[in-house]
Order: sequence, then C-alpha cells, then structure tokens
Amino acid sequence: ERDKAGVWRVVRTLSLPVSDFASLVPVALGADHPNCLAFVGLNSIAWMALSGPVWDLTELDHYETPIKDGYLHDVISGDLNHDGIKDLVFLETAKNYLDIVAFEPPRRLVPADRWQVFEERTFRGRRSDLPEPREALVADLTGDHKNDLAVIVHDRILLYPQE
Repeated sequence: ERDKAGVWRVVRTLSLPVSDFASLVPVALGADHPNCLAFVGLNSIAWMALSGPVWDLTELDHYETPIKDGYLHDVISGDLNHDGIKDLVFLETAKNYLDIVAFEPPRRLVPADRWQVFEERTFRGRRSDLPEPREALVADLTGDHKNDLAVIVHDRILLYPQE
C-alpha cells in the first residue's frame, strides 16, 4: 500500500509457498481478470490467491517413520479400523513397507501397524525402476461394508481385507 507521499510501504510479510522461484506470473483462476499470483520455479509451481476466502493450514502433528533409512513415497487416507476416523497409509519404498498411522483426536498421529510387503526387489528376476509399493486404495472391495486395503506391487494387486 502507498503512504501519503505515494511511496510503496510494507504492510504485511507473507511466507512464500515456493522458496526458490524464478518468476511471478498473474493468473486468472475462475475469473476474467488475474486474481492470483503463480510462483514459478525450476521444478515447482505454486499459486496464492490475492482476494477471497483463504485456507489457514495449521500443523497438528508430524510423523517420521521408524523404518531405518525408510523413504515415505506416498500417502493415502481411509478408515481402515472402522472407527469413523481416516487413517494414513504411507507407502515406504526404500524397504518396501506399508506404514499405517492413526489419528487420535485432538492432535496426535500414532503408529498403528507396519509390515514389509515383500523382501525381494523383483519377482521372477525382473528389475523395475518404479518405487514399490507404488499405488494403494482404501475401499470396500469385499462387500462386507468395511474398508479394505488394495496395493499394487510389481504386476500384482494385493488385497488386505479388514477383519
């Protein structure tokens, strides 16, 4: 905003969504005129609305896998223990684990279960450069009205039904 002399002054400092960006680009999302800024970097892009309702994200808790040298590649959510609260299923790809974490209100992530999906990197001597396990889904796949866990590993779909 400008002061009485017409000089721009800092009113508020915001944390940027991208720390290493090369350019700012005005973007019109759902409007005829630019209503947000895009932060463009070499390997990333983020945007920030200039007006309207905004989300206020607050960290509730954090989780670090206890798997030595583990790498949490992806995460999906779904209610796996039928308690009405979504659990987090982390796909750990360095040691090939599934790492399930429960959310305990009001603000705690608690390790629930973890197991190695397979020990060998490949089946039948084939080598894959894809992270494994690479895809997962939480849904009722057995028709018993309880969510199950399906995981894609190599050329297989593994089904873990909820008991």
